[in-house]
Amino acid sequence: MKERIEGMGKTAGIVLTGLIGSGLLLVLWFGLSQRSGTGEAADPGKSPEKETPTSNAETGDNRELLARIDDLKFRLEQSESEIDRLKKERREPARREKAIDPAEGKKAKAKAKKKFAGKGFEKGLGLSGEARERLEPLITDWKEEDKLVTPDETVWRTREAQLRGMLSEEERTLMHETLVERAEETWSWVAPKVGTMTGIPSSNWGQMRESMGRLEIPPDALLSRAHGLHWTGLLERAAPLMEPHLTVEQADQLQGIIQNRAGK
Repeated sequence: MKERIEGMGKTAGIVLTGLIGSGLLLVLWFGLSQRSGTGEAADPGKSPEKETPTSNAETGDNRELLARIDDLKFRLEQSESEIDRLKKERREPARREKAIDPAEGKKAKAKAKKKFAGKGFEKGLGLSGEARERLEPLITDWKEEDKLVTPDETVWRTREAQLRGMLSEEERTLMHETLVERAEETWSWVAPKVGTMTGIPSSNWGQMRESMGRLEIPPDALLSRAHGLHWTGLLERAAPLMEPHLTVEQADQLQGIIQNRAGK
């Protein structure tokens, strides 16, 4: 019996020793596998998320893009500089004009206006340079007279008769043709101008123009102001003809325009 018990004790010891050994092997295997997994995860060569190195072509494209951006910025700066320069140049005349004495500025403007008005009148005669030069003393006298009193239609007819005696037949014909051309052109624009100034719809301008009819010009007319063929005179002539197409307010507005222009 004693021998049997001792045999069972040996057998249990062997089994226990085997189990303990197997457990140690398992622990050792688990530790090695963990180290192996950690090493593989830490290995940058095996990481699936490793960055792909930038190629030379991509680097070149980036450099070219940066160069273009720098060029555009340089051009933009140049444009802004040029705009600033132009603005300064535009402001400079205004500054100089403000620096001029107001009284002197008015005198200069009035003098320039008279000078250009005289040239426009002489050119409006439709004569050659030689004829205008011949008539210059007469026209100068008229300008001096106009500084004192605004001439009416009667004065202009007297001047026309005086002028007619200083012209040849050919020059009188040329002056008359020039007068007719200018007067008829102005007459054709009366209705649109009146419509614009008084707010009449453009759809009514044609009827206004038809009601005005044809402009009658004396066959021997030389000076527009002697026959009311200048702008204000044509407005006065057209006003009653266009009145059926105007409201009372528009007709009053037109009369106000004519009165404001009287003597100009």
